[in-house]
Amino acid sequence: MDLYQAEETVVLRVWDAGRTSPVLRDPGPDDEGGRGLYLVDLLASSWGYCRPKGGGKIVWCTLVASPALPAESAWPGSSAVFTDLATEAAE
Repeated sequence: MDLYQAEETVVLRVWDAGRTSPVLRDPGPDDEGGRGLYLVDLLASSWGYCRPKGGGKIVWCTLVASPALPAESAWPGSSAVFTDLATEAAE
């Protein structure tokens, strides 16, 4: 897996040894698979794949990068929760 930021975009790339092309599916509630690329398609600005010379495939997606939030703004009370957990773990 490779993750990097390019200007206002985050690029995620995942390599696997398979030679089959990724297929976007619409999984049913009882299906055991087919959700990975479905979630990528829902969340990403764009996605695709390529075949490197070394074999396998790389599936990539781009995500819009939002400005970083201060820790206390990310999730109300999150810093207090993590502080409490760290304190409990140390005791």
